[in-house]
Amino acid sequence: MDGDRPVIHWEYCAELLAHYASINAVFPWPTLVKRLTKIEPEKEYMQIQPMIYRADTFRGTRRLITQAHGWPLEQIAFSGVPFDPIKFEQHPHSFTDHNCLGLYADLYQHDLYEWRQSKWEPSNTRQRKLTWFHSWTQWNDQTQIELDKLLAK
Repeated sequence: MDGDRPVIHWEYCAELLAHYASINAVFPWPTLVKRLTKIEPEKEYMQIQPMIYRADTFRGTRRLITQAHGWPLEQIAFSGVPFDPIKFEQHPHSFTDHNCLGLYADLYQHDLYEWRQSKWEPSNTRQRKLTWFHSWTQWNDQTQIELDKLLAK
């Protein structure tokens, strides 16, 4: 956090694509963001932890994606293949949460966040109390109920 504003770290997609190509690695995120939001991303927002977003950013991102497709988010983002980190490059990725949230915040809530290019991130970050939700770990029915309540406000 920087005062009352969450910090979003970013890097240009073109630079990351070049880097990943140079090491023969997969970099699926820009393609997924464009498929999900119908917007061509210039930046990649999944850079430095912790990643903290406002609740209205989650609501707005859901709205952006569902309006782009006319379907519920669960149908758009669903993958029938359970995620296995060991098989990351073979997984049929269907969603990139931090990149969609970052894009929405960058386009529609820019002044509500502090933006830092990841190249110059200072190492002395302060820790704050937060609730950590991750899209593929520690997920259960209770987690979904808690998240639904937070996003319904």
